[in-house]
Amino acid sequence: MLLGFFAFAPFSPGQDLSETAFRQALLDLGNNLRLLCVAAHPDDEDGATLALHRYKYGVKTYALIATRGEGGQNEIGPELYEDLAALRTREMQAAAAITGAELRFLDLPDFGYSKTIEETHAIWGETETLRRVVRKIREIRPHVIITHHGREKDHGHHQAIGKAVIDGFDLAGDATAFPEQFAEGLETWRPSRLYIRAWTPGPDSVTLDLAKLESLRGMTYAEITAKALEAHASQGMSFFIERYLSGRPKAHYDLVRQVRDAATGNEDVAGPLFAGLPAGVHPAHRRLAESRASRPEALDALLPLVASDSDETFAKKAARAAVCAAELRIEAHAEDPVVIPGQAVRIQADLRDFGRHDATSVTFACAWGGAEEIPDPFTVSVQEGAAAWECMLSTPRDMGTGEAEARVVAHVMCAGGAVPMESTVRVEVAPATRIEFAGAPYLARKDGDRVVRCDLLCTNHASAAREDVVRIEAPEGWSADVAEHPLRFDHEDQQWAFTVTLRLPESVAEGVYEVRARARDGVDAVAARVSVVDVALPKTRGIGLIENRGTGVSPVSQHGQDAHATPDVTLRATLERLGLPYTLITRRDFHPETLDRYDTIIVDMRAYQYRPDLIANNNAVLEYVRRGGALIVMYQKTFEWRPTFSPYPIHVSRNRVTREDAPITHLAPEHPLFHAPNAIRPDDWDGWVHERGLYFPDRWDAAYTPLIACSDPEEDIPPGSCLVARHGDGLYVYTALAWYRQLRELHPGALCLFANLLALR
Repeated sequence: MLLGFFAFAPFSPGQDLSETAFRQALLDLGNNLRLLCVAAHPDDEDGATLALHRYKYGVKTYALIATRGEGGQNEIGPELYEDLAALRTREMQAAAAITGAELRFLDLPDFGYSKTIEETHAIWGETETLRRVVRKIREIRPHVIITHHGREKDHGHHQAIGKAVIDGFDLAGDATAFPEQFAEGLETWRPSRLYIRAWTPGPDSVTLDLAKLESLRGMTYAEITAKALEAHASQGMSFFIERYLSGRPKAHYDLVRQVRDAATGNEDVAGPLFAGLPAGVHPAHRRLAESRASRPEALDALLPLVASDSDETFAKKAARAAVCAAELRIEAHAEDPVVIPGQAVRIQADLRDFGRHDATSVTFACAWGGAEEIPDPFTVSVQEGAAAWECMLSTPRDMGTGEAEARVVAHVMCAGGAVPMESTVRVEVAPATRIEFAGAPYLARKDGDRVVRCDLLCTNHASAAREDVVRIEAPEGWSADVAEHPLRFDHEDQQWAFTVTLRLPESVAEGVYEVRARARDGVDAVAARVSVVDVALPKTRGIGLIENRGTGVSPVSQHGQDAHATPDVTLRATLERLGLPYTLITRRDFHPETLDRYDTIIVDMRAYQYRPDLIANNNAVLEYVRRGGALIVMYQKTFEWRPTFSPYPIHVSRNRVTREDAPITHLAPEHPLFHAPNAIRPDDWDGWVHERGLYFPDRWDAAYTPLIACSDPEEDIPPGSCLVARHGDGLYVYTALAWYRQLRELHPGALCLFANLLALR
């Protein structure tokens, strides 16, 4: 037997059954209008406008985000690139849950700040960007679209998304545009209106008052938005949060596209952005939505609608409201959250009737998320408001590794009808033996001892005792002291760690190599990168490192988050890989007896933001320089820096060079930075990633010597990326180059330049 009637997913685990959720579910019944907000990055969404339309009018709202934000900076930890994308995706999900929007992504790559639409189109593809926007418009079928983008020559990503939204508004309804999408079941769709946010309102702008109270939640729409912005913790949103919480915030929009023959009505059902557009629901549904019915009264009215309504969208909403009215909750989980392909996993589900206990029975079934029909349903009785069920669900042997979802569907029989429900169970599908290289990527100095030690961690994810073998595949000509390592696992989740020592040949060339490890029971090998770099090291008694987080006072932010506990370990890891002695400087170490132990002290990027102990003891650090020490200060953000932090004033701007291939000029070619202990060649600047640098100083005291000039095309910014000055008997260096990205990648030229930086005296 197949349960084909579980075609939609009205509810998720742990559903909110509060009075607020119940009233919202009723409100949703009275409106079939849809609002789409399109934005380039997580945190660019217009959360206040989404919240207002969702919670005041019951409009279905969507946030469509072009990227995952992996190209940005991270205010709270060391995650970058893929790890940052995962973090910002979770933050965006949390923000969307607060504003009530359904979240979608275009999954375009965030390659960092772009100054031009031309550069963005070169990487994204103008046609491909437009294709993805049109696809989402056809999927979501919005009546109104809003965006911040499309007018200003700001971030190139913003410009590209703004253009794609404007063009996509017209093309989504054009049957000749991207016709391949129709084979996937999509149809043309003509939105009624497109608005662009106006920061300065004009005479025809539509204005929304965000200071109005949302009575069910007891907050203004601005306050709801502030809570959503707090979710974007990795982006440091304090400035915008304070702006939303001050004064009487408003949002202004200008109409830039409109379909003249769109359906019109006389009702004001969704505010001025939707003025004149019909709600698209039966008048009886509007009356139910606007009623103040009690839960039992609402349930009696809803059950016939769930069973008989031919409008699938309305049926979903009616089911959602019926669950709230009946106060039903279904929760499901997997007994083993990590499984291997082919493994059977026990799924357990529980139903609770918190209402008047009129649920009599429930039919359960379960299948993996892609299944359209759910086989083998099983009916159990509800006793004293509770029912439980479990089943064994086998993981397909051809299922790839990663997150998988199973759906537990339930059909709850109440006194007056049936209520469909659903819960999602997420499991991780993992290989039987998971292999991880700890500390990768690895660095080998060409003229060093030519030995690389790789630490491997192996985890058993199979549910029984078993044996396996890990085979090591070294680069050609390299030798490994372990070719095969046997593993004996006695139980699930058991781990074994071992070390493989790689020896490089005498004739090894500078470059990037891969070492691989493969389990006998696995399919794909796990690879780790080994960079062989020809870099000479400075002679040093020791290096002091003032990290940006974690070793000083860790202040609690204005909004209650201890956001500064995890340091970015790039500099620490680089010094360890180079084999240079270093010590972390804590808040207890700012006195001459400790500081004078070091030839060089490095102030990590943005340390003045995260280390109040550094600000309090900055004079002690400058005195260290005056006594003969070398201080290297990595980039600090514009509004986190004071000119008095340096021995002579430095003014930090928002200048940045985003082209990683921007030409470099050595302004003082004879300076030791370019010669000792490594000769810096022009090709040492090739292959940089992401950007040249950011927050370059634009003004500085005459005591400084600028060493490097670089600018993006058609720009000529002041050469503040690397400034040096004598202070007493010591040396002060301020450098705004993007060191942390290059050092993470073990870029050979950056490593040589970094070694020279540490050699300056």
